[in-house]
Amino acid sequence: MTQYMQHQERLKGVLLNVSQAINELNQAREDAAKAQISANPVDRQHAWQKLEQAERSAEKARTALLVEANESQEQQIKQTLQELEDAMATARQF
Repeated sequence: MTQYMQHQERLKGVLLNVSQAINELNQAREDAAKAQISANPVDRQHAWQKLEQAERSAEKARTALLVEANESQEQQIKQTLQELEDAMATARQF
């Protein structure tokens, strides 16, 4: 497999991880909002732990995306990176 094809395969995997990280952040944010309303301390603790884990996963995905991107792919990843950063920025806003 050529170097280009190998890079494309790695980038595809990174983009999949970013998409999963965005979904995980959104779900964790929803769970945290529900836990906040329920006022159950155990639910709150679990929800915050889940949110923190989602934030760590998102940061890893962001770093991997930046590492795999090169100038020719800048446009290809720009929107995905923005979606991930938006999800990260709003993760604790509820």
